[in-house]
Order: sequence, then structure tokens, then C-alpha cells
Amino acid sequence: MKCAHVYISSFFLVLIASCNPNNESGTTKEVTQQKENIYAMPTSLLKENVMETDYTAIVSLKSAEIIGDNEKIPGYVRHVYNAEVVETIKGPAYKNIKFSVWAEAGLSPNLSKHPVVVSLCEGEKKSLYVPDNGYVSDVTEELAEFARSLKGMGVAKDGKHNNVCSR
Repeated sequence: MKCAHVYISSFFLVLIASCNPNNESGTTKEVTQQKENIYAMPTSLLKENVMETDYTAIVSLKSAEIIGDNEKIPGYVRHVYNAEVVETIKGPAYKNIKFSVWAEAGLSPNLSKHPVVVSLCEGEKKSLYVPDNGYVSDVTEELAEFARSLKGMGVAKDGKHNNVCSR
């Protein structure tokens, strides 16, 4: 019988899969494929993210650092990521970006080995940040193709979607 444990951080939903050693039917390849499909965000969420943020891109995470506790939000730290931009979906075309995300103190930054799609807000001095949970996801080929179809989309003015970025 297959089993799975889910770990939720403020940055990623990560599936840690394991198999019962008595079960011969599960293979590492199957588990890896399941894991990749499970935590890629739905296309509907990506569309909302693009509509509600300032910048969206497919990036390759290169490094990360932890910036200590913040008096404004006790028990949280900032994870600051350096990333190479693979493809810009919305916003300026950068070669590299640096962005931050709030995380619970004690959690390590998650440097995915696969490209991720990030939807970010622009803060003070043009700094980029993840506005909340659900704005970063591993990229499947299907999600990348869908993201490309959203190029040029601005913030929706339909009354249902607002820019989530604070000004």
C-alpha cells in the first residue's frame, strides 16, 4: 500500500512520498511523476496570480539566504532568493531577479531543482516579494504552456480581481 506525507510551508506544498517496503508495485519513477504533478498549481490559480500581481516569470532558483527575525512579525524570517529568469510572463524582462518571501523561523529555503513560476509584487525600491501562499509553484510543461498564453495580461478590471500588492 502506498502512503504519502504532506508538508506545507509558507513557500511550497511539498509531497514527501514513500512506499510500504512490502509493496512491490510502486516504483521510484511513478512516485517522482506523481510528486511533480501534485504540487504544480492549477491553471486557474496561475491565471488569478498573473491578474492580481505586478510580475510573473518562470525562473530557475540559484541561491537563497535567510534574513533574521523581524520585529514586525515575531517568529518569521525572510527567505531571499536569487533566480535566473527563464521566461517573463508579465512585467519587465529581467535576466536575473531577487525576491523575498516570509517564512516561519526554522524553515529552510526551498531551492527547487526544477524551474518554478513565481508571481510577485513590487515593493519599496523596486524590490520583489511573494505576497502570500500560493504564488510559487513548480512548473510542468502544461503549466508553462498555459503561462505563455497569459503574456501581456494586465490587472483585471472586472471587479472580481484586485491587485494584491500593497502600495
